[in-house]
Amino acid sequence: MRIFGGYFNTIMYSNECMGGNIIRYPFREKLEGLLSNSDLLDIKPHNGKYTWSNRMAEGVFITARLDHFLVHSSCLIQDLDPQLSIVASKESDHRSILLVLDKEDDLGRSTSITSQDGC
Repeated sequence: MRIFGGYFNTIMYSNECMGGNIIRYPFREKLEGLLSNSDLLDIKPHNGKYTWSNRMAEGVFITARLDHFLVHSSCLIQDLDPQLSIVASKESDHRSILLVLDKEDDLGRSTSITSQDGC
């Protein structure tokens, strides 16, 4: 099973950024190639969208999803249920992201694998 997580400093889709000027993310094409060539899925957070902000109280406020967890599609074949959460942060301009992979066995018991990318 392959899982990659962290600060990729790129958005995948235009709706993953709010505020500021429209800019081109040169790493985006490489990340899209990695996803398709390696059979990886970009897990979307269930409790929000943005993982970074410039924390401006005045002026231009910018927020974006720059942090990602990429999970190999075999996780879904193995009946793992990936859940991504964004965790609040007061010390950093990045919020931590928490990935939990849950799997239920035939008796209904749940096993969890947890991984966190934090600043």
